[in-house]
Amino acid sequence: MFYKLALNTDCPQVKRDIENVHEMHRTVCRMFDKGALWRLDRDTLYVRGKPLRYIPQGYALSVASISDIWSEQMEFSLLVNPTVARRMEGKKRSSRIPADDPLEWLVRKGEVSGFEVTDASIVRQRTITGHKPGHRLVFNAVDFRGDLLVVDWYKFTVAVKNGIGSAKGYGFGLLLCRTKGGGCI
Repeated sequence: MFYKLALNTDCPQVKRDIENVHEMHRTVCRMFDKGALWRLDRDTLYVRGKPLRYIPQGYALSVASISDIWSEQMEFSLLVNPTVARRMEGKKRSSRIPADDPLEWLVRKGEVSGFEVTDASIVRQRTITGHKPGHRLVFNAVDFRGDLLVVDWYKFTVAVKNGIGSAKGYGFGLLLCRTKGGGCI
């Protein structure tokens, strides 16, 4: 299921969630269960996940369930935390570090996700932060918009369902698509 929620920015819980990505993560998990992909775009929350369980009182002004309509060529919007795993000397585990070239990262992810990026631009880069007990969260957010061509429907469907890249639980990786010239992304 895919949902679009127009958030009530006068609601104290919405204000808290917008200011702290971890709080938004917790709210989305309560509304949809863990594993839901989500993206906050200004005062709109997009969510792909299991059916909506509940909405906190006063949290949303409206909720729409949206059907996927795909074609071979589509326009896309994707907010990601483009990172690569690097083994650091003296450490047992790999660390995630920002990708050197976000557009190159997107092309690589498209190849393994069943689509070819035919046109893309970085609309915005920013840092998204949050905190949870004992940890400060910092993410390098890159917002892409562009066109894609589906070359493997199975891989593409898996990527849409599972998301692209890291930090999916914190609002990254939800691929928003529409047919070329279709409704709003």
